[in-house]
Parts: sequence; C-alpha cells; structure tokens
Amino acid sequence: MDKKHVNAGNVHPKKRIKSNKRPWKDKLNKEHKREHTLEHMVQHEIIQEEPVEHNIMIIVVDEYCVGFGGAQLERVSMLEGEDSYEVAQEVSPERFSLMQWGVACGQDEHYFDRIQHIWEPEDEQLSHELVAKLEATHKKLKEKARQQQRNALIPGTAEFHHLQRVNQKIKDDNAKLLHGVRKGRQQRRTSKQLFKEKDFKVTRKGGLDHVRYTFEIYEKELIPYYLRLKNTHPGKTIYISEDGATPHMKARELITSELEEAGVLFFDWPSKSPNLHAIEDIQNHHKKLLKKLRFETNSASKAAKDKAKVKMRSIWQ
Repeated sequence: MDKKHVNAGNVHPKKRIKSNKRPWKDKLNKEHKREHTLEHMVQHEIIQEEPVEHNIMIIVVDEYCVGFGGAQLERVSMLEGEDSYEVAQEVSPERFSLMQWGVACGQDEHYFDRIQHIWEPEDEQLSHELVAKLEATHKKLKEKARQQQRNALIPGTAEFHHLQRVNQKIKDDNAKLLHGVRKGRQQRRTSKQLFKEKDFKVTRKGGLDHVRYTFEIYEKELIPYYLRLKNTHPGKTIYISEDGATPHMKARELITSELEEAGVLFFDWPSKSPNLHAIEDIQNHHKKLLKKLRFETNSASKAAKDKAKVKMRSIWQ
C-alpha cells in the first residue's frame, strides 16, 4: 500500500506477505480440532458419511522419547508479582532417555496387552541379521521390479494397462498446455521409469531406522497384532494409523507383498498434524504416570535403566 493510503488511516483487508516467508497459520481452536479428529476424518474420507461406530477399528501407532532424571527446562506456576527465583525449584539434569514404540486400540472389546518396544542399541549379531534380511528382501524387490518391467511390454497384463493409463494422462495434461509452452510439459514414461528398482541402503544415524522398523516392528510385532485383532473381530474393517515418518514409509515399501498378503489397511495421517494423532493423548498420560520415577532418577546405571523399562512397559500395557 502507498504512503497516502497509510496516512489516511485505512487498513488494507489483506496482509502483505514477503516473497521469502510463508503465510502465518493460526493455531487450531477446539472447534477445529473437533472437526479434524480421527473419527471425523474416517467418517468422511473412508466410507463417505456412513456411520463408523460398529464396523471400523483404528490401531494407532507411534514412537516417542521419555527422559529420566529431571529436566533442565520446567514450567513454574506462581502468583503475579512473585519473584521467580523464590518459587523456582532445582531439578537434576536429564540422566538418560528411552525411545518407546507403542500401539493402542481403544475400541477393542477383548483384552489384549498393548504391545510396546523400547529401542536398544544393536549388538553385532542383530546388526548382521538385519543386513542379511535386508539383502534378501532387496533381491526379491529387484526381481519383482524387473518382472513388472517385462510385463509392462506385454499387451493385456495389468502392468501394460497401468503404463498405458499413465502415459494417456500425461498426453491429456500436455494437450491442455498452450502451443509452444515447455514449462509443465511431461515426457512419456517407459516401463523402467514406472517400475523402478529401488535401493534400500542400511543407514545408521542413531535412533529409529527403516531396516530395524521393518523386521523388528512390522514383522514381529505389528502384523501379528493386526491379524490377532482381525481374527477376533471378523465383521470389522481394521486400519493402522501412523504418521508419514521416513522409516514408516520405507518399511511399507520393503514388505509391500507381505502387507498385501496379510490384508493390512492403512489410514494415512495428514502431514504436519501430530497434535491430531489419537495416540498423542495416550503418550501424554503415559508420561504423567511416569513423572514420579522420571524426577527421582539420579543416575544412568544399568539398574536405573532396567527399572525405567519395566515401569514404562507395565504402565503402557
């Protein structure tokens, strides 16, 4: 807006946004959160406004860290005018933290222990086992991709029809562009481009990685839990809800065939919406129940860690 407009005291209805900054988004209020809850999204996205209370179950999955030994930053409640130094309490620094992966399904009528896994440093034997499993799985995926590439050249196959549909869509999109415009114009896909041979490398940066998540979580914990609920509730459709973290998505790609064979269905959570995940409330409550032990811990000994693991497991289940 110009200087004359500003001096006149007029306010432009729209805020100016610098080109290098993103628009500011207001925080979600209670009404917005209610409208974007998991049940609301399931009702509108999956079954198109049909009732979901009796035929759908949601398994929520996530991992988070719990610190033991106090915390360096704590909120302190005090009356207005009081000196913060008088009401502040000295707390010991954090001694160690444990990452827990957990599952919850609140709609289950039958009792199942909530499965839980605490991430431990890998020993040499486990590392060799994971690498061997990854190599075997990687070999299968490469062979599957090559077979799909060959099938895409054979008329009548599912891969051939998929390739034709993709290229037809590209052709239609290109036809909408003005003649001579190159921006946005796409090239036709080949069978090798559409059915790529993906390379899943072992990465060790600490914490959660897709290799261990695939073989230690999906194969040993989550898929058996899913099948157990499916067998117990044959009339219900069961979905797994987890965020789009890289280890989660790569793990699905690694064992796509196994997931399809088991009939596992996923309810993909919207990106950048962790505060809407149903398991967040359970995790916050879990931390509150651990509060006494967390702030009483004053060492990082093996005995202290074992005690924390036992307590975490018993409270979660």
